Amino acid sequence: MLGARMASAALADPFAWVGQTIDGKFRVEAVIGEGGFGIVYRALHLGLGEPVAVKCLKIPASLAPDERERFQHSFLEEGRLLRKLSRATPAVVQALDVGAAVAPSGVWAPYLVLEWLHGQTLEAFLARRNEDKQGGMPLADAFALLEPAALALAAAHDEGIAHRDIKPANLFLASIVGGGAPHSPFVGGQAPHSPFVGGQAPHSPFVGGQAPHSPLAPGSPVEGAAPYNAAGAPTMKVLDFGIAKVIADNASITRAMEQTGHAPSIFTPFYGAPEQFNRRFGATGPWTDVYALALVLVELCTGKSALVGDDVTQLYIATTDVSIRPTPRTHGVRTSHAVEAVFQKALAIEPRGRFTSARLFWDALREALPAPIETDAPGVTAPPLGKGIRDPLTTAPQIAEMPPAKPASSRRTLFAAIGACTFVAAALAASFVIKHRGEVEPIPSLARVGPEFGHVELPSSTPDMVLVPAGSFTMGHAKEGKTEKPAHTVTISKPFYLDRTEVTAEDYTRCVAAGKCTRSGVHGPGVDEAESTKFAPFCTEHDPARARHPINCIDHGQAAKLCAFLGKRLPTEAEWEYAARGKDERLFPWGEAPIACTFGNFARAAGQCPGRAKGTMPVGSFPDHGSPFGALDMAGNVWEWVADTFDPGAYTKNERKDPLVTTGGKGLIRGGSWDFASSAAKTTTRYAFDRATGHVSTGVRCAKTAE
Repeated sequence: MLGARMASAALADPFAWVGQTIDGKFRVEAVIGEGGFGIVYRALHLGLGEPVAVKCLKIPASLAPDERERFQHSFLEEGRLLRKLSRATPAVVQALDVGAAVAPSGVWAPYLVLEWLHGQTLEAFLARRNEDKQGGMPLADAFALLEPAALALAAAHDEGIAHRDIKPANLFLASIVGGGAPHSPFVGGQAPHSPFVGGQAPHSPFVGGQAPHSPLAPGSPVEGAAPYNAAGAPTMKVLDFGIAKVIADNASITRAMEQTGHAPSIFTPFYGAPEQFNRRFGATGPWTDVYALALVLVELCTGKSALVGDDVTQLYIATTDVSIRPTPRTHGVRTSHAVEAVFQKALAIEPRGRFTSARLFWDALREALPAPIETDAPGVTAPPLGKGIRDPLTTAPQIAEMPPAKPASSRRTLFAAIGACTFVAAALAASFVIKHRGEVEPIPSLARVGPEFGHVELPSSTPDMVLVPAGSFTMGHAKEGKTEKPAHTVTISKPFYLDRTEVTAEDYTRCVAAGKCTRSGVHGPGVDEAESTKFAPFCTEHDPARARHPINCIDHGQAAKLCAFLGKRLPTEAEWEYAARGKDERLFPWGEAPIACTFGNFARAAGQCPGRAKGTMPVGSFPDHGSPFGALDMAGNVWEWVADTFDPGAYTKNERKDPLVTTGGKGLIRGGSWDFASSAAKTTTRYAFDRATGHVSTGVRCAKTAE
């Protein structure tokens, strides 16, 4: 059967190495794969009688002698580094030899000899789990599975070596057969993933079958089988270190290969970091591997790609979208604040904001993992990137519903509280002006309030409200989150009052005493009694010392009843945004000045504002940073319920006059909160949230139509 497959494969042998011996040591037996600029052979090590993989690079014949010499020097140096690295850690595919020779075809061919592996790629492992509808795995299990690869990268980074194309196809679960040592350079068996630059050829004759002359133990697994066998757990191996970079770094080779239609690519967009898509983010390096490793870990936990997009452009946008980072919580996995903060840093947009090595990333994640939940609040998630699938770690409603860019399971998660999506690097780089030790640097002057936005004296019947005049404004933003597009003009036809601050716990207590409101608390679909009890101390209603803090832990219905008790109503989403940004299209209530910790109560759970305790703050704590109409705390403290339901496409079909959306299933919250990323403080940020869920960060600000 296998022989028939091999005979029918008829892979090209441009070097004419089959049947010949390389350097007197490696007898070439067959071509097992072909990539854009590499051929992989199965060969026999004549001295040891063991199979090896030989990777030969296809170098353009037009290369000048001096260019060839420079390339050979770089290639040999990279090969020696790989050999040194593979001797330092068994988790890197073992490099056995490196050299260059004139092939029987007359072509000059640099080659690399690698160990022969038996097992499957992580890509195949994930595909099988998805076929079996297993979905994601617990984070602790994913951590353990990837740890050898992480430590291999750590060793590489210690030597100043970066991989630059970490992905499931380059992570190999090598089975231990015949009792061999995990780090044996000659683990016998098939080569389901041919370790050549450019990826495995889909017609490789050894995918799915046993290689000839392979000393496999009886009953050894084949491609697609579980990565565990009678000899124990597999060993994770990192493949394809360095070779593509050597080619890409040689401009002459790159140009020559482009002319032949074989331009080198040293990264895979689904696992790419911003700096790989766009050079303006700086150079690639170990931090690039950190980003990719985090993406792979998220994929293991969810069963789906962390980045979502139909093409390279969409994937690039996904890597740089400050409002949606591809963390576990974004995909509905419930994690602690500590774990989420680690992922936020690993997946920071700016390289300087990330962990500088895999070792630092893995150590931080290991430290954050022991307790299942180490947060001071239930997990809160950013809008998911797709419809999502049920994950073993997941309970919680998605914060936003956006159509997935590529096929995903239609099963939905049940409960997700909105949590601390800490843009530890992206937010700090793009929004905060903070030094290393937490001091706030001088910031630009705040935008001045113009005559049209001057504070209006109110009748004595509304002393705690501000008047927002009728008018037109730009709603949404052309360059922010997907659900904030397109920017469009909306008219508010009648003036209205809006609470100057969020409604307080004191006011809610009066409503409860009057029998018009029910007690607040962490609650909602999927929230059990233990979780509700654990986070009850963060609910302000129950603490007299926080009477002047905003009421929180209330759902949409409780918010509406509270406003009705006060003789008011919930503001519409359009009213809320108009009151927050005014007519001059402010990105923040105070203007365009970058976010600083002195502007509002946000990101405290993420540690972005050192020195503050986690939780709400008294209303009106930031009087100098109000909205154009004088409303305070419209950025941070607690999310604020609005009257509308959530429709991700509302901005493309909304009424342009006094819009009110009531067709969606989820509610809408605005303004960010104390335990959410600072990016949520933007006036245009909109998040969907389960209407029946009360969370430590959900509160309300009421409105009233002006008579």
